[in-house]
Amino acid sequence: MLLVKGLAFALKCAPDSKPLNSAIDSSKVMRKLRKMVEHSLSKFASEYKSHAVVEGNEAPLTLQATLSAVDCLSDTLASKAIELQNEIVAQLEAAAQSYVAQGRPIGWKLRKFLLVNFPDRYKELSITSWLEESVEAGTEDSIYELVEAFIKVNNQATKVRLLTTLVHGEKLTAGSLGALLAIKKTIELQAPNPSLTKDDDEVIDIAAIHGQLAPLLTKTETIQHFNHLSDILLLLLDKHANSTTQFGIELTLTSVIDVCSPQGPNLPEAKAAGQVYDKSYKLVAAIIKRHRRRLEGHFPILLATLQAMLRVLLADPNSTSQAHRQHPHSQQAKRPYPPWLSSRLQARHAARFARLLTLVCEPSAASVASSSSSSSSSRSSSSHQQQQQLDSATDAAKRTAGQDMYVVLETYIKLQLEGGGADVPRDVRKALETGVYAILDVTPQGGRRVLGDSLDANGRALFRQLYVDYKKFGRWSGV
Repeated sequence: MLLVKGLAFALKCAPDSKPLNSAIDSSKVMRKLRKMVEHSLSKFASEYKSHAVVEGNEAPLTLQATLSAVDCLSDTLASKAIELQNEIVAQLEAAAQSYVAQGRPIGWKLRKFLLVNFPDRYKELSITSWLEESVEAGTEDSIYELVEAFIKVNNQATKVRLLTTLVHGEKLTAGSLGALLAIKKTIELQAPNPSLTKDDDEVIDIAAIHGQLAPLLTKTETIQHFNHLSDILLLLLDKHANSTTQFGIELTLTSVIDVCSPQGPNLPEAKAAGQVYDKSYKLVAAIIKRHRRRLEGHFPILLATLQAMLRVLLADPNSTSQAHRQHPHSQQAKRPYPPWLSSRLQARHAARFARLLTLVCEPSAASVASSSSSSSSSRSSSSHQQQQQLDSATDAAKRTAGQDMYVVLETYIKLQLEGGGADVPRDVRKALETGVYAILDVTPQGGRRVLGDSLDANGRALFRQLYVDYKKFGRWSGV
């Protein structure tokens, strides 16, 4: 079968003008390969029924080769599916379930084959029940292929129903990862929505999905669930930016604040801290870059998000805080940091936070550009006027940041004087410099005066030294 498959693949790839195609009847080769596939699958099913494939390791390899041959046939014989008896199909279903339980990707590939060739047997209920089964490491790509195959053989309304069922499922924060993987793949394959009409059952409501998933970040029980859920939210914010609502943006920022609070997710994995912080950074960065105009008039929630991330960045969960020394029996002293923060964050995380500060204080032209595009019939002379408007919008965004971002700098100074972040490592402090200098670049003299008035004597001394370093190293350096 491998030789016939190789010949079929060569015929499919060769141009029609090649002598190989004129000398060999490709349709006969494809029919021969199809018959061999049907025989191989029937034999496999019979051996599985008699338990002959349980002990040996050759059966999965043979099945893998057979399914690979099916992929070679898929384009050529799209109108003629592989023909198998119902009893054979049932045995293949049982074999697929057994392999999935063993954590073998071949089980999901076999299910994909059954789904493509016998679509009438498998509806949304079958897919959702499959996705509730345990997903082992290394099987993610096979699940993506299964979901993509289901979407291709069904209409848009079926896809919407499947996605709605998965989003409102109860296994998105713990247990099987199948539902999250399916949601992610479905949204990836969905083109950005046109205008959403009411009661339209063939359009995915991105805003509703966003509102359903964002609050689940704090409820995740493993780092894998947190990562996949964050990736889905990032996909919604980026690819489907036009469908993202003001509520969805603020809900995402609020979720990041909650993640960085003592009520954050309890993730037992040793390396969870760095991954959670990285995912939080990506979500906030996407909002700043893709939805900056939505933050106009809603800057306080962005400031609160940055302050929460800064507190976590400077926190040392392995040291006894000042709050614990003063109030050893208080609830805050028992857990002043999120449960996932098992170890101190590093300089690379500080560099990411500094990047958020520069994104706010040094906005790109794209992030402040108006969502309305100019008419295609505009004259070329208007491009200069458009550039002036863009420069003016960028300057206005900097002025807006300068009015409020000193609050983050105030938090940074106070945390160094309090128990929560007194001993900031030198490499972390160095990594934060670019962000601190970006804030000082846009903060007017009045803002600096307000900042000084809000600090005590020690804080003002620290701010003076910080400002001296800024004038010496950071100003006009292109940071």
